[in-house]
Amino acid sequence: MRTKIYLWLLTAWLVFGSGRLPAQQVMLYQQSPVDMYVINPAFAGYDENIHLNLCYLKQYAGITKSPQSYYFNVYSRLGKRPAKVYKQYSLRISQPGKYSTVGKPKASKIIHGTGAFISNDAYGQMKKLNTGLSYSLHYRLNEKNTAAIGLSAGLVNFSFNKDGLIPDIPLDETLQQFINQNYSTSFINLNGGILLYSSKWMISYSAHQILGNQIWLRSESNPYQIQLHHFLSAQYKMSIKQGKLKLNPSLIVRYLKGIDPLVELNTLLYTDRYWGGIAYRLNNSALLMFGIKWNKINVGYSYSLNTNVLFNNTAGSHELLLGMTF
Repeated sequence: MRTKIYLWLLTAWLVFGSGRLPAQQVMLYQQSPVDMYVINPAFAGYDENIHLNLCYLKQYAGITKSPQSYYFNVYSRLGKRPAKVYKQYSLRISQPGKYSTVGKPKASKIIHGTGAFISNDAYGQMKKLNTGLSYSLHYRLNEKNTAAIGLSAGLVNFSFNKDGLIPDIPLDETLQQFINQNYSTSFINLNGGILLYSSKWMISYSAHQILGNQIWLRSESNPYQIQLHHFLSAQYKMSIKQGKLKLNPSLIVRYLKGIDPLVELNTLLYTDRYWGGIAYRLNNSALLMFGIKWNKINVGYSYSLNTNVLFNNTAGSHELLLGMTF
């Protein structure tokens, strides 16, 4: 039955989809609030650390050939200025503290960031591979607030491999022809974003698949439109229990033309070593996540349960995130 669901969705996409894929073109990962670079390239360089993240997401467990995704990224600041060190001399002066600040590097108003990423989304025989590089520029507005812009560019490959596909329902001629051709196509992709942030809050907007490429999966008269995606997010950081706990409520909205916005409300609670949180995607799913931090390593797990029409057909979705900070 669940194999039939997969094949029915594939048939509906090819025959009735009018060039639109029902599955997500741009993935919204469950632990995005922990790694916001996956949404907005402007986050590269937002702090002084080097970040490495590896994530795996298995959606709709229990359905044959259900979607699964992974990504790996690395991002950091560029051109960090080392502090100057001056030798100490034995000469006495009347005001020893007068020159205590001499030689200390002045904080630059402009900070540069860079990053690299690779991701793969697989839905049965359909696959999307995305690779690219990013650059960001951060400008200090004042002592507390910073504005940033970011851009990423890369290559996307869509492919369909018929190997391993054993239909258990009759296929119409259009679907059969598509399956037989083992289709593959690639195109250049651009993403961009802006970011306003301080140590207490952040507001982010990003656009994915800006070029709006067209690709032809069936015929030149019926192109498949790569949809522009919009992401709007906001986060606030609070300290409670005299700083022993940190509470981070956040909001993420994903929008693309012709589909209802996906709105996610999220709350994360941090201690020095552990973190956990809950989230709700309106009319879609409920999420539970937790993780542990050990030295420079962060391991997170999340589980989501569908609250929409897929509720009775899946065992939920699982995501594992492994991160390192230097």
